[in-house]
Amino acid sequence: MDIEIKNLNKTFKSFHAIKNLNLSLKNINSLGIIGPSGGGKSTLLRILTGLLPFDSGEIYINNLKVDFNDKSILDYRKNIGVVFQSYNLFPHLTALQNIILPLNKIHKVPIELCIDKANYYLKKFNLFEHKDKYPRNLSGGQMQRISIIRTLCLESKIIFLDEPTSALDPSFTREILNTILSLKDEKKEYVIITHELAFVQKSCEYILFIENGEISHKDYTENFFNKIHENKFLNKFIDSTLTIN
Repeated sequence: MDIEIKNLNKTFKSFHAIKNLNLSLKNINSLGIIGPSGGGKSTLLRILTGLLPFDSGEIYINNLKVDFNDKSILDYRKNIGVVFQSYNLFPHLTALQNIILPLNKIHKVPIELCIDKANYYLKKFNLFEHKDKYPRNLSGGQMQRISIIRTLCLESKIIFLDEPTSALDPSFTREILNTILSLKDEKKEYVIITHELAFVQKSCEYILFIENGEISHKDYTENFFNKIHENKFLNKFIDSTLTIN
């Protein structure tokens, strides 16, 4: 995954959410974005996913320019996957139907192939017995895993995950994080915003620390965590007891 950002700016009325941000990453398979609440993480992710237009600057993902004209941005969105905090499942559809709907209707994959692909991931993530259940009959952790499976079935080039455990009870957090870890087994490239810092340390190759709309620290994960004691703010922020088995 290559990401090139040049002089990116985004404001909301008088609030400067992203301030002249620059970034150049080459051959990164997984990127973790961390930082304090309100620092600009989610705004940056929404821009990178083509959901939020920016005011000025340039963005290139895998050498393709993210351009917010109608056709270009629709084509771009078809090639990425997004996992939201709130699952975004249709309440009137079963788990299986939620997974295959975009694959069949938007990407025009034959329904038999959609079902085969969905069943493969449902079995992989121990959800096959729940495939005919409606969202109201699933736990938060199960719904989030269904949304991840839906994204995997689309064979997206990059998966963006926006704090995928923030809406969950702590009891469901571990199963989601372990599911995301399995993206490496599927050779998927991904960008994740999360407060689960022990997970970032284990799952991401590179880390950005964003505060006040700017990248204040960035490095390969091992270097990043080795250097946190050099910065008092980072040392205070990096405080997580979660362990991923």
